[in-house]
Amino acid sequence: MGFYNRYGSIFGSPNDYGMFCTLFIIGLLACARKWSHWFLLMFMLCGLVLTLSRSAFAGLLAGICSFLYLRRVRVSALVGLLLLVTAASLLVWKFPDLLGFEQVQYALAHFDVDSSAISRLNELQVFQNRFRNFDLGPLLLGTDYLHIESWYLALVVRTGTLGLLLWAVIMGATVVRGLHYRNLSQAHGVAVSALVSLCVGSAFIPYPDTFPTNFYLWLAVGTIWMPPNREDDELP
Repeated sequence: MGFYNRYGSIFGSPNDYGMFCTLFIIGLLACARKWSHWFLLMFMLCGLVLTLSRSAFAGLLAGICSFLYLRRVRVSALVGLLLLVTAASLLVWKFPDLLGFEQVQYALAHFDVDSSAISRLNELQVFQNRFRNFDLGPLLLGTDYLHIESWYLALVVRTGTLGLLLWAVIMGATVVRGLHYRNLSQAHGVAVSALVSLCVGSAFIPYPDTFPTNFYLWLAVGTIWMPPNREDDELP
C-alpha cells in the first residue's frame, strides 16, 4: 500500500530515490550557475516530494544546514521556503477541497505516527530482548544479523557497541576532514554535506545496506579523504 502511493522511479524504493534526489539537490545548491540548473533543482525537489521519504527529507534538512556557511545556499533556502509556503497557500485558497483528496490525506498521514513509525518503535523491543541479560559479550560484539530499519540500532545488535563506536569514529573523522577542506575544494564541500545527509537519513533507513545508496555513501567518504586538488576548485 505504501509503495503504491509513493514514487520510487527506476530505483524501485521510494527511500533510495528520495535520497538520490536529496544528494542531487545538494549538489545543485552548491554548483548551479545557470537558470537551467535551478530549473532542474525544482524538478528534483518535486521528485523528492513524490517519494514521501521521511529519511530523505531529514537528510536534505541536515545537508542544507551543513551548507549554510555559503551565502548562495542561505539565499536559496530562504527563497525556496518562501516560494513553497506561497504556492501551498495559493493552492489551498484556490482549491479548498484539495486537502480532501485521497493522495493528500495519505501523504499527511504518512508523516504522522503510522504503521512504519510504530514498527521502528517495536525495534526497540527487539533491542531490549537481545540485551536484557546485560551479557557483556553480545553488548560489546553483537549477536547476529537481523534486519532493523534504523542503521545505528542495527549496528549495535549486529556488531555491538564496539561496532557502533568504530562507525562513529570513522564517520566523525571523515566529516571533520570534510569541514576542514570545504572552503578549499568544491568536491569536499559537496561530499561532506552528502555524507551528513546520508548519516542522518540512516537513522530511519539502513542505507549502508542498500544499493545504490551505499555506493553514494562510500563515494562521499572516498572523496573527502582525497587531497584537495586545485585552487580554482572553490565553491562559488
